[in-house]
This record gives sequence, C-alpha cells and structure tokens, in this order.
Amino acid sequence: MCCSQRFFINFFKLSCLLSFILAVICLAKSIQCSQYEDSLFINGLNHFKSNGWIIYISLFFVCFFFGLIGLIYAFSFAKCKWLVFITIILNLVLIGFFSTLIAAKTLTSSSIQTYIGSSLNDCMNQPFFAQCQSMYTKSLAYWCQHTCPCIIKDPTKWDPFFWNNYVTNTGNPVNTFQQCGAFDTLYKQSSGLSDSDFTYYTNFLIAVESKFQCSQMCSVSSIFTFSDVSNGKPNQDEPCYKSYLDFINSFVGSFSLIGAFGTSLSTVQLFLQLMHLIGYKKNKVNVQNNKSVSLPKSNHDESYIKNKAQKDVL
Repeated sequence: MCCSQRFFINFFKLSCLLSFILAVICLAKSIQCSQYEDSLFINGLNHFKSNGWIIYISLFFVCFFFGLIGLIYAFSFAKCKWLVFITIILNLVLIGFFSTLIAAKTLTSSSIQTYIGSSLNDCMNQPFFAQCQSMYTKSLAYWCQHTCPCIIKDPTKWDPFFWNNYVTNTGNPVNTFQQCGAFDTLYKQSSGLSDSDFTYYTNFLIAVESKFQCSQMCSVSSIFTFSDVSNGKPNQDEPCYKSYLDFINSFVGSFSLIGAFGTSLSTVQLFLQLMHLIGYKKNKVNVQNNKSVSLPKSNHDESYIKNKAQKDVL
C-alpha cells in the first residue's frame, strides 16, 4: 500500500477531533435556535424552529458519540476490533443524515417561496407581509401623535427638525405603540382583524423589530413602532421584509453547510477506516506467511543438530 497504517490511523484520529468540533457547532446552533421567539416564524414556517432544534441536538449527540467511539477504536484497534463495525455503521448513518440536510434546502425552498417570496419586490404581493405593512401605515395616525404621544429621551439621535411632525414627551407618553391606550381600541378596530389575528400579527412585528432593529415591513422608517422608540433610529438600509427573508434563508442554509461538511467528513472517515482495516488484514496475512515459511527451516536445523550429536557420540 502507498500509505502506512500509522498514516491512516492518525488521520482518522484527526477526523474524530473534527467530529467533536462539529458536535460543538451543532450544540451552539441548537441553543441559538431555542432562543428564537416562536412568533418570529410565521404560519407555514412555524415548524422550522422545532424541527431545527431537534436536528441540531440530534447531530450533537451523534457526532459526539461517534467521535468518542472513533477515538477508542483508533487507540485500541487491536484489542477492540468489534468497534470497527460500529464506527462503519455510524459513518453510513451519518452520511445519510447529512445528505438529507443538504436536500432539505431544496425541499424547503418551495415553502419559503410560497409564504415569503424571494425578493423585496414580493413584499406587497405576499398577503401576510402586505397586512404587516398595512398595520404600520395605519399606526401613523396614532403613534407619536396627540392620541398616543411617545417618549424621546435623547432627541439628538435624530435631526432637530425631525420631531416637528411628531408629538413627544407630553400628556402620557409611552415607549412603544402597544403601551398606548388607543392601541387596543381605535387602532385594533381600524386593522379589521379578529382578536387572534391581531395578536398574531402584533407579536410577529414586535419580534421582527427586536431581532432586526428595523421598522416598516416593505419600506423604511425613522422611528420604531413596536419596540422602544428611544433606542434611536432603526435600520434604514433595508426594510424588515428583506432582513426577515435573509434570516430565513440563512436559517435553512446553515443546514446545507453543516450537511456538506458532515457528509465530506463522514466519507473521509469511512475511507480511512476501510483502508486501515484492509491494511491490517494484509499485514496479518503477511505475518502468518512469514511464520509458515520459516518453520521448515527450523525443523531442518533441529534435525541437523540431532544427527551431528549422534555422530559425535559414535
């Protein structure tokens, strides 16, 4: 063989360490996934969070277990030959699992296209996001107006003339629109939504503003509406829709990246295992052949010594 057994076993040890690193990455992603607000995932995509957490935490245990078993196999192959079959089976399972993650990006693309769209031009064409933009538009009649004045702690965060069109720090000012008395009365009535739908959309907009530091769904705004207005200017580079679309694509894309890395790593591990196993079998056969070749010579030498001893006696 072109490479020694030590070469294969050392690289297999390295791949096992990479499995531990992959396990840590999956654990970090599972923690990150669990911390996302449930309301951040709209109907039709609300299974992304729960499924994502299950996938990441499962990968953590599988990769950690494989790395542990693999290192035991690498350091004590001669004593625990049965481990080779366990690690090979685990590798085949991992290859299938990681390959499924790569395919998940394609499978979920249609759902993303259906419920979100693919570009900013789709914002007003998607019923859900068009309704979100409508809620922002209708809020302009109440938020930071006489009906619902807002608190501004540091006006220097905006241009001096900006607040000429807003009512601030008078009456009973509040930090967020939903703290205003008109929010559950006049504004709710103007939205035309049922109680459950109104709560659903409101919770989504609160989560989006907090997560992406943006305001307005299909356009941009200079003040926050559903989060603390005193935080300063929201992100005016892109509307909330674009930030949300990028977030969902990145969320799903991370499965593909981990799947591609995991598939490559598991394939290399399987190759190293098979090469090591084949080399071990060949070395074992060679040792047995060498012993069988040297055996007649030993018998011949023993006969020669006995004959010589008899002649010496005579």
